[in-house]
Amino acid sequence: MERENIEHEPSTQSIPVELPKRYHQTPQDCRSSWIHRPTAALLGSGAAAVSLVIIWAARAAVGRPVYVSELGAASEPTAGWFRLALLLIAASCFLIGWSIHGRSTVRPLLNWPHYWSISLSVGAAGSLFFIASQVPCTTGCPLPAGSNAIQDFSHTLSAALAFSFGIVAMLQTAASNYGAPLRVLSMCCGLAVLFVASSGGILSLLQIRTDTGGLLEFIATTIGLVWFVIFGLFAAIERPPLPHVKKHAG
Repeated sequence: MERENIEHEPSTQSIPVELPKRYHQTPQDCRSSWIHRPTAALLGSGAAAVSLVIIWAARAAVGRPVYVSELGAASEPTAGWFRLALLLIAASCFLIGWSIHGRSTVRPLLNWPHYWSISLSVGAAGSLFFIASQVPCTTGCPLPAGSNAIQDFSHTLSAALAFSFGIVAMLQTAASNYGAPLRVLSMCCGLAVLFVASSGGILSLLQIRTDTGGLLEFIATTIGLVWFVIFGLFAAIERPPLPHVKKHAG
């Protein structure tokens, strides 16, 4: 019997990755989860929008160049409203972070830890904004000075770290499995907040052109909150595809 030599060319097909347990849900789990998570994302988006309006109104009411954190000083008439704005931002982070938990993946980037998800970054930012709301700045903030140095330092550190985690969340989203429009927007916003907020912080530390520094911080805050509003809307309406990898089978 003559043996025929048949060449088998390797074929490429898309094979699902072995997913973490959070993806293995029963239809009942998915049904209950997908009813409430979009609602949480919408509430988080709304909370971010309201906080943005409050901060804009508070800064307009002060009528002079100030850093955003200074709006919460006890001597300012905007102190109570600013604290409410920070609490709304914290609530927005928690709601949006919960709504996307287990729904998004971040592409490997610079050996980023696989367990550090977007929802974890957003949740960390929310926790720090909550701390900042409980430890308000004093007049002359954000540069710690005088008898209020510890209080001002605590608020400034919490707010700066919250901004940092927010930037991380934006850059993670830019490298995630969300659609291209959100990824591009997240990259632009993340880099803009990083550059603008850093510039404002440097002017504050050097105590030069603090009016410009306060304006830059205000711009960075606005960009960050606008991103949260849009991100919450995307989280409510867009369900990212599950990750797949290509393997050679032959």
